[in-house]
Amino acid sequence: MKVPSRDVQNKIIKDDKGKVVMRDSIFYKEVAKYAAVQKGEKWGFIDGLGKPITEFKYDFVYDFCSEGFAAVGVQSADSPFPQMTFIDQMGKEITPPQFIGVSNFSDGLAAVSIFDEVNGTAPFGFIDKTGQIVVPLKYDQVHDFHEGRAAVNVNGKWGFIDAKGNLVIAPQFNTVYDFAEGLSRASNSIKWGFIDIQGREIIKFNYDGLPSDNDQNPGLNYGLFVNGLARVRQGSQEGFIDGRGVLKIPLENISARDFSEELAAVKNRRTGNRWAYIDRRNMIKIAPEQIKKDQTVYSPIDVGDFSDGMAPIQVGMKWGFIDTSGKVVIDTKYDRIKKPFSRGIAMVALGDSYFYIDKTGKEYK
Repeated sequence: MKVPSRDVQNKIIKDDKGKVVMRDSIFYKEVAKYAAVQKGEKWGFIDGLGKPITEFKYDFVYDFCSEGFAAVGVQSADSPFPQMTFIDQMGKEITPPQFIGVSNFSDGLAAVSIFDEVNGTAPFGFIDKTGQIVVPLKYDQVHDFHEGRAAVNVNGKWGFIDAKGNLVIAPQFNTVYDFAEGLSRASNSIKWGFIDIQGREIIKFNYDGLPSDNDQNPGLNYGLFVNGLARVRQGSQEGFIDGRGVLKIPLENISARDFSEELAAVKNRRTGNRWAYIDRRNMIKIAPEQIKKDQTVYSPIDVGDFSDGMAPIQVGMKWGFIDTSGKVVIDTKYDRIKKPFSRGIAMVALGDSYFYIDKTGKEYK
C-alpha cells in the first residue's frame, strides 16, 4: 500500500534550482520511458523526449506500474492526510485526488482507502482503471488482486474476494499470501498449508512459518509457487514441494530463498552452510567459491533472488550484485537495494540518496 514517502521518488532529472534538465536522456528515453522530475517544490512527469505530460503540481509521485498508471498526490496544510489518485500515460488523473492510501494496479484493479471522519477509520476497497469504485471501501486491510482473487481482512481474519467484490473464501485464516499458480499459502492458528481459489485445503497445514513471515508486510510474498515449486519449512529446515505437496527438494537447508529465474539460494551442509544457488533438480549451479570478483571470493551474509539475470548480495553492511555465473559484477558498496534489476536497471541507496544503476554499474543520479 502506497503512502507518501519521499525515499521512493524517482529523482532523475533536475538541477540545484529545480529546473528540468536533459541529463542522461538515453537512459530515461529508452529504459524509463517516463521520468518523475521536480520543478521548484512540486513534482510532475516528462516523457522520453523531455516533454511534460503533467503539470508540476504534486507533492509526491511514484513510478508508473506495469499496467500503465502512476500514483500521485498532494498534501494540503489544513489536513493531516494526503490526497492521492492515479494518472495515466497521457498525464490525465482518473479521479480527483481523494485517497489517503493506494496500491499499484494489478489484474486491472487498485486498492484505495478514504478516511471516514464519522467513524475515524480508513477502510479499503478497489477501483478500476476509470476510477470507478468496483469493490466497496469496507475492509480493514487488503492485498492486491492476483489470479482473480484479493485477500481481505475482516475483524482480524483473512479471506478472499473475487473481482466483483464477492466474498468467495470466508475470513478464517490468521495470515494469507497472494495466489500463485492456483494456490495460496495460508496459516491457521498453528501451522501453514495451501488452499485453492475455492478455499479448499490442497496441501495440509503441516508446515511451520518461514522466517520471512515475521516481516509482517502484506506487500511481500514468500513461499509461493514458482514454476511448480514452493518453499516450506519444518522445524529449522527448509525444502521445496510441488503442487501436490510432494517434497521435491529435501528439508536440508538451514535457510533458503524462493526460486526465481530457475535458481534458488540455499545454505546447507553441502554448501558448508554458506550461500549458494541450486536449480530445480537440487544441483548446485553457483557454489560459494564461485561468488567472486577476479580471484577474490566473497562470503555474503545475505543474498536475494535473481531478477533480470542479477541477484543482490550483502557483504558486511554493503550490497552489490552477481550474475548467473556468480561473478560479482557490481561491487558491494551500496547501503540498500531499493528495487531489483528490471529492464537493465536497479534502484540503490547510499545514505539518504536513491538513484538508478545499470548492469555496468553506471550510476544515474
